[in-house]
Amino acid sequence: MSARLFKWHHRVAWIAGIAALLWGLSGLSHPVMVWLSPSPAAFAPPAWSIDVTDGLAAGDIMRHAGIETVSEARIVSDGTRTALLLREGANDPRRLFDLKTGTEIKDGDRARAIALARHYTGLPDEAIREARYLTDHTPDYPNNNSLLPVWSVTFDRADNLTAYVDSGSGRLATIDNKIRNVMTGIFTNVHTLAYLPLEVEWIRVAIILTMVGSILAAAILGLGLLVFLKRTPKRKGGRKWHRLLAYVAVIPALTFTSSGLFHLLYNASLTNSEAAAYVPKPLTADELAVTGNSLSMHLGDGQVLDMITAIRGPDEEPLMRLAFSADSSQTMAADHGPHAHHGAGATNANNGPQVMWIKAGTGHMYEGGPKAVASAIAVNAAGVSLDSIRSITPVTGFTSEYGFLFKRLPVWRIATDGPGEPRYFIDTVDGVVSAHVTNGDLFEGMTFSNLHKWQFMDWIGQKKRDLLIMFFVSMILGTTIFGWFVQIRRVRAKKRNNTMRT
Repeated sequence: MSARLFKWHHRVAWIAGIAALLWGLSGLSHPVMVWLSPSPAAFAPPAWSIDVTDGLAAGDIMRHAGIETVSEARIVSDGTRTALLLREGANDPRRLFDLKTGTEIKDGDRARAIALARHYTGLPDEAIREARYLTDHTPDYPNNNSLLPVWSVTFDRADNLTAYVDSGSGRLATIDNKIRNVMTGIFTNVHTLAYLPLEVEWIRVAIILTMVGSILAAAILGLGLLVFLKRTPKRKGGRKWHRLLAYVAVIPALTFTSSGLFHLLYNASLTNSEAAAYVPKPLTADELAVTGNSLSMHLGDGQVLDMITAIRGPDEEPLMRLAFSADSSQTMAADHGPHAHHGAGATNANNGPQVMWIKAGTGHMYEGGPKAVASAIAVNAAGVSLDSIRSITPVTGFTSEYGFLFKRLPVWRIATDGPGEPRYFIDTVDGVVSAHVTNGDLFEGMTFSNLHKWQFMDWIGQKKRDLLIMFFVSMILGTTIFGWFVQIRRVRAKKRNNTMRT
């Protein structure tokens, strides 16, 4: 038994050693990247009030601009004025029009993106080096970021501070600087081989399977040697340190590699067909007929509008989602308030976005409520059957089931019947499905979080947890290095013996 374990352990050691160094060192870059990442000055979108009094109907502005249909329509502010934001195609640049005159605001979307970037970075006066509109992911904005399209706003500073913002919803996608960008490049290109195009996904999967699989195999064989090979001559030098460090490193090596491979195989495009993107029916000028004064009729004393978004609700009916500032003296209930099913809502104390729904064609109050809107989006965007819906509940914070990577909050969680008990998280701000989660996804996520990222140790604090992980990764690297010394000496000794025999 021991001889066979030795034989196979030595055989995989060379590949496993190279792999351990590559994946171990690149893995160490991740916590460093987190520590050195710039922190946003704000986490919530700015509370820029909008004034719809005497505002033109969106449909009238569209007709005047020669726009027949749009995929996105909002009434927003850039911090100084109220504007109608329109986007014709899914990836077309957004255009802003003065709500009261209908005049197009030159570079209005860029100006709003820069204002948002200044809000999130806390840099009101810093010069801007560059502002780019991104419709696809880039090496600096990899595909683990779920928001697209976004603006990349880079400040004219030595650290290349960059904020990625969604100028539609006003959300922050991520914030970056030169150091974090370098660390992200190391991690994504070495640890996950993200530089390989999707067309050769099988090559990426095969390389990681081979390399990380060799570490797993070496760890399993090494564990066998530690368990079964107890009575051995006293070791010195490299052999001694290799064995001592292995006692500390073997279990973490098993957890890191097994969970990493499971994560790879579960999420690879080879094993997952990407869901077709839902393209809602475009909004026409005739459907967006409500004027600013018609909207104002529904406002109470002290209510301050924050943003208005047009989306399609039940039966594809166009609705206007009116969001009020949390600072309004008379607040409205959140989408998920206790009386939200009445449409207008009630007073709210949870500091969430206060919302009411208006029919975009007539200006009448929509009585269906936010749950009906969320259900309609799930039906239209994901093909959910209304009969399969078991529950609809609000989500106002990130959870183990709906993590930070999804970015969007608040959302509605729609639990349905079916294989894997699918859950759909609906963002009624943008009218999209933010996430689709099954029991399998939850199990994989829990496995990866606890065995790979060690979130079961969160109770000691994130930085202490990261330091603990880095310690064990260092033990794996140390075991690898001393193992190489042993291997090299073994090969040299074998060559000397062969030479003496000849």
